[in-house]
Amino acid sequence: MNNMTLKIEKGWDMALNNNLYGNFFIAYGVLYVLDSATDRDTRIRIAFDLYKGEMEDIDLPFNNPFSYTTLLGYNYKAKMLFSWDKGNLLTYPVRESGMDTGPPGSDYEDHSHSSS
Repeated sequence: MNNMTLKIEKGWDMALNNNLYGNFFIAYGVLYVLDSATDRDTRIRIAFDLYKGEMEDIDLPFNNPFSYTTLLGYNYKAKMLFSWDKGNLLTYPVRESGMDTGPPGSDYEDHSHSSS
C-alpha cells in the first residue's frame, strides 16, 4: 500500500485456507503461519517471503500457554513477538538467524555477516 495515497500497489495469492491455521504475523517481510491458536504446544510451519513471493516450509515450536491466541504481532524495534492469549499480553524474544529478506538496501537486510 502506498503510504501517501493509500492505494494498493501489490497483493499476494498464497492459496492458504486461513480456516486451517491459527494465526499469522509478519517479521522482516516474511509472513509466518501458526498451526493452531488453541493448542498449547503448536508449530510455525510456513513462511512466505513477501518480497520474493516464495513459500518455504519451516518447523519452529510455539507455545500458547493459555490456549487461545487471538493476536500475534512482531515489533521490529523491540525485536519481540507480541501475543494476546486469552486476555494475557505475552512477549517472545526473537533471535535473528542469518535472515536475507527485504528489498536491497532496506532496514530489513541482515548485516550480521559483514566484517567490521
